Amino acid sequence: MKKLAAVFVIAVLGPALVLAWLATRSLRDQELVVHSQRALLHQGATDALARDMNLFFDEVRVFYGSLLEQLIGETGPEALAADFDAIIRSRWSQAAVGAALTEDGMWISPSPTSEDPSTRRFLLDTQAFLTNQAPSEVYRAPATTGTVVTVESNPLESRSEEGSFADLGKMAPAVPAAAAAPESEAAPALAQSAPRRKVAAGEQALREREKPGVGALSGIPAPPSEKDAFNGAMPRNRNVQPFSQIDASGDKEGFAGFAQAASEALADNPNRLAWSNLEVSSGQLRELMGDDVEGAISRFVSGGLQVLLWRRDPAAPGKVFWVQLDLAELRDDLAAIVATREAVAAPEACLALLDASGEVVARTTKDFTTDWRKPFVATEVGEILPHWEVAAYLLDPQEVARSARGARLVLWMLVLLLLLAIGTGGYLIMRETGREMRLARQKTDFVSNVSHELKTPLTSIRMFSDLLGKQRELDEEKRLEYSGIISRESARLGRLINQLLDFSRMDRGEKRYRMEPVDLGEMVAETVAACSHLNNGKGVILLPGGNAGEPGAPPVVVTGDRDALSQVLLNLLSNAEKYGGDSPEISLEMRCLDGRVEIAVLDRGPGVPRRLTEKVFEKFYRADDSLASGIEGTGLGLTLARQIARAHDGDVLCEPREGGGSRFVLVLPLA
Repeated sequence: MKKLAAVFVIAVLGPALVLAWLATRSLRDQELVVHSQRALLHQGATDALARDMNLFFDEVRVFYGSLLEQLIGETGPEALAADFDAIIRSRWSQAAVGAALTEDGMWISPSPTSEDPSTRRFLLDTQAFLTNQAPSEVYRAPATTGTVVTVESNPLESRSEEGSFADLGKMAPAVPAAAAAPESEAAPALAQSAPRRKVAAGEQALREREKPGVGALSGIPAPPSEKDAFNGAMPRNRNVQPFSQIDASGDKEGFAGFAQAASEALADNPNRLAWSNLEVSSGQLRELMGDDVEGAISRFVSGGLQVLLWRRDPAAPGKVFWVQLDLAELRDDLAAIVATREAVAAPEACLALLDASGEVVARTTKDFTTDWRKPFVATEVGEILPHWEVAAYLLDPQEVARSARGARLVLWMLVLLLLLAIGTGGYLIMRETGREMRLARQKTDFVSNVSHELKTPLTSIRMFSDLLGKQRELDEEKRLEYSGIISRESARLGRLINQLLDFSRMDRGEKRYRMEPVDLGEMVAETVAACSHLNNGKGVILLPGGNAGEPGAPPVVVTGDRDALSQVLLNLLSNAEKYGGDSPEISLEMRCLDGRVEIAVLDRGPGVPRRLTEKVFEKFYRADDSLASGIEGTGLGLTLARQIARAHDGDVLCEPREGGGSRFVLVLPLA
């Protein structure tokens, strides 16, 4: 059994536990994959929205160049430069302040003595920088081309599956056509073509926006080298903390592993996610502009974020025209772009545009609120709006965690069910194997016992037959003694053979009973008389008792096979004689109780332990080995007795006797 258990553990249970561990580990890996795919999906949405905003600003810049070209053609470069602030404000609502300077930094307009509050604030914050009198830290947007492609439909509807605009070559260049219109129609045309709730871009700008480095997943800057750190070019912290929404909601078990895996996959340094992707340029304006024709510069001043567009035009040599964009107007336009993403974001996430202070500019889900600095994923808008973020927030951060916990629970339940099934099956197999092994040993013992039981009476019969045949002058007393021994041993041999035949027939279901009314009182008396030989062996005294079978008592009648019932009682008496020990007392009682009759055989032997009161009825089972203890028997007597009793709708029970010994009870229903 120990070897069988070891083989079971090594060959079945061990591999099952290993497979269960691999299954749970695979589920954890799949959970991380789901989280990563979910993050990439929403990261793509924020990247696309940030790209649309940058393409919108590219259109604004190209529109500004076309408008400037038309204004120079209408008024002349000198007149335009002298009154540029007033003219640009009247012709373009997105312009907050306009300024004109010479290439060497001489101030032309607006007037330093202007009483307009926005102009005075512009002069206070910007004049020294524009005239090259003071350096500044700025963010420079990538360059654009002069060709604009206008998307007439919703940008989401014209986007292909890969996320880029479809059929760029088929779109007409709108701004140059407007610029070529007659002077009387040019101004209205340009006013109507100002970028509003549309996305437009040149091909170069589109290529710039498609470069790696826009989103949090695809564009985290590399850690600073020792040289950069020595020169002070350290990356700056972002305005938000990507991958912190679920972790902040308390699902550390379900999401902390994903955040760690994502950060390790993106960079060697997990803190890399908190670094800004924007590069800060510092220096004099003349160095920052270089020989470029146009540009966009953003900087933080005392009044907040300042977005400046500048342009040189060949028709106005030696002059640079500057425009500060109106952030309030830009907020409305950007909010309209965010609104186009409402159908894409719902119902799982909310997309929001955050300014540099972390305040919400626009969002796709109106009533949603959360800790805006802790999004699921986020993308920086770019250098033209530094530290502005397009962020995605899960409306139900716990949804994936709950699904993962549910999947883990189901898997563990299946694993436990599998282990339980394997353990139960193994236990049943080992128990059945053990039972078969015990049965095999019992059968072996049975063969030995039967051989011994058959050999003993045959030896006695042969020995006393020889004595009778060879000693012809034996006295009558000896002759009667030898004949009695031969008769008893022959009866014993016959009973043994009958037991074997009865057991074989019962085991095959071939035993047939002749059912008829039986007077138990008479049957008991006859059986007791047939057991008179027991007195000759040990002087055993049979003491019938109870409330049935006494003189004057009514007869006790049952329906059954008289010979079979007598065989049951005979087996019980024989068992009491064998295991009664040295005590000469065997008692027999018969009682009638509640429609049944009980015939009890009592002895004063060592008794049967309570844990074995059912086991003694198993076939071939013996409490003592007959070859070692000297007690005759095959281990079938009690088995046959119970089978016969149950065939008569009764039973045979084993109970302890008060004062020591055993009490075997035959229970039969009354007729």
